[in-house]
Amino acid sequence: MNKKQAEEKMYQFTGIYERTRDEAIDKMKDRVINKGYKAVIVTVKDNPLNRGPKGEGYSVYAEEKYFVNERIESLKIGLNNIKQREDEAFKMYQKTINEIAKDRDNWREQLEADEKYIKELKWTNTEIT
Repeated sequence: MNKKQAEEKMYQFTGIYERTRDEAIDKMKDRVINKGYKAVIVTVKDNPLNRGPKGEGYSVYAEEKYFVNERIESLKIGLNNIKQREDEAFKMYQKTINEIAKDRDNWREQLEADEKYIKELKWTNTEIT
């Protein structure tokens, strides 16, 4: 099959390109067909401007469902990463809140102790000369 025929069938390039047909078929089975999607091998002529050995290669084209599900999997991974970052941020936030609360309690205890100490001494407003 050629590129035009594959695109007429609404197939898109998967990013898999190999020099031999057998290697392209192996990768197509592993990444596309074994996941339940339809795919085709497209023969690609080398561009004369390409470096390296001349000849042809083989690309794998797959149906649109393959790409949609790849995006879905990518989005799930991204959401999972965001959830982990959110959990870490919450833990750091909670740690900061706990440290502030501890400081507040220490200050409150010191204030209460100082107020109690003042009452015990029964200080008056007299000048010391």
